[in-house]
Amino acid sequence: WTIATDPDFAASGAFNVHVWPTTTIVTTDGRQAGHLAGLSGSFKADFIDHLAFASGKIDQTELKRRLSDQHFVADNPKQRADRNVTVAARMLDAGHADQAAALVAAAMKLQPDDPELQVLQCRVLLAQKKPADALDLVNKLPPTSVPAWQLSVLRGRALIDLDRWDEAATALADATKLNPRPGEAHYLKGKVHAHAAAWQQAAAEFQSAYESRGAVETTR
Repeated sequence: WTIATDPDFAASGAFNVHVWPTTTIVTTDGRQAGHLAGLSGSFKADFIDHLAFASGKIDQTELKRRLSDQHFVADNPKQRADRNVTVAARMLDAGHADQAAALVAAAMKLQPDDPELQVLQCRVLLAQKKPADALDLVNKLPPTSVPAWQLSVLRGRALIDLDRWDEAATALADATKLNPRPGEAHYLKGKVHAHAAAWQQAAAEFQSAYESRGAVETTR
């Protein structure tokens, strides 16, 4: 079997994929003969029936008859939200902020009080050049809901984008403490020092960001 990747989600859009996993059956002439979204208790039987239809062994009427007793096994809201979050994070990393925003919005309807999801929403807003909205959301997050360094980094990014450099310096002061991935924090602190023409401090922070191998996240 041929394995193909879809890094820009072009194929997913062409085949109307909104649920992961989705199984699509395509005929030899390129027509879509089956679309199985998610996993159901009857998935194996449904898949076999769609293959039979795609190969011409049964017609549309017979396919509908066989699928009439399909029972979809729905997962819980958290599982659906987690799938959206996983794909949204990948889209954000690939630079598709608007698509990521749509998935995050869908996940928020399922898990509106999930702090990790709210953090992802902040990052999406920053990628969409909406720092004021991101800062407002960060300020609403309970201080103990996520690690302090994570809030500091998000707040610092938003304040830098808003050209509030002194406040950004304060917000980022402790952003590298207890931070397992300090690259972004060092990079942002370097930007603050560079804005203040403190070149030696800026160079040190940029060097630390490079050594942490995390600066790439902030250059998108």
